[in-house]
Amino acid sequence: MAYGRPPFGGSGYYGGGPRPNAYAGGGGYGHNYQMQGGGGGYYGGGGGGTSSSSSWNRAPEAVLNRYMGKLLKGEIRSWKGDWGFLICPARFEGDVFCHRDNVQLEEPNTGMQVQFSIGNDKHGRPTAVEVQEPTITAPEDLVGEGRIEGQIRSWKKEWGFIVSPDQFEGDLFCHMDHLQVADVQGLHQREELSESMTDRSCTFTVMLDHRGRVCAAEVQVDGHEVEVQEQSARNSAADAPHSEPKGKGKGK
Repeated sequence: MAYGRPPFGGSGYYGGGPRPNAYAGGGGYGHNYQMQGGGGGYYGGGGGGTSSSSSWNRAPEAVLNRYMGKLLKGEIRSWKGDWGFLICPARFEGDVFCHRDNVQLEEPNTGMQVQFSIGNDKHGRPTAVEVQEPTITAPEDLVGEGRIEGQIRSWKKEWGFIVSPDQFEGDLFCHMDHLQVADVQGLHQREELSESMTDRSCTFTVMLDHRGRVCAAEVQVDGHEVEVQEQSARNSAADAPHSEPKGKGKGK
């Protein structure tokens, strides 16, 4: 029995032949969670092709892959029979598919608050797994709760991730615009300094950006302000018309 390829006719979640207790029944949901179904079923169209539109879109696979194996806190957006869709607006836009086999709840219902991880189904597609009642503290739970101590887990050019294991699960995105250090513009232009922030201790607050996604704000990195000022002084001396050539371009 096949789950189907375009035009995704038949029955079952992804189309194909008949299947007992098929996820959507009579036509399939579509390939790659993109609402391309046929012949009835969940968001199915008439006999294959693209299904009717929805106010919610599937979260892109590339985005979901970033959260593989990480605990997230979200909500059951909708549930029907043995399957449904979860959302985590503070982390990503759109929703992710979930089957009853991956739910550790007696009776999942629409609107229920849950925690979950992202895994792969047997076809390698992202899906919600380990869905259960929330027991973790997520970064979004700390919005407006004051300053938090943490550490820069990683940094690449203009952005990175902060962790605070004693305060919340997982990591927190941070953009360079939210760093409270001297000469932020200079940091944009000196990759060696931005990379040096990895493993630095820091304090920060948690906020939601204009899209409602959680991120770090007002980030103060221990010792980095002094380093930036020293680097700026070295650069100014190196660029002076009568400075010694042997010192030009060398870092700390």
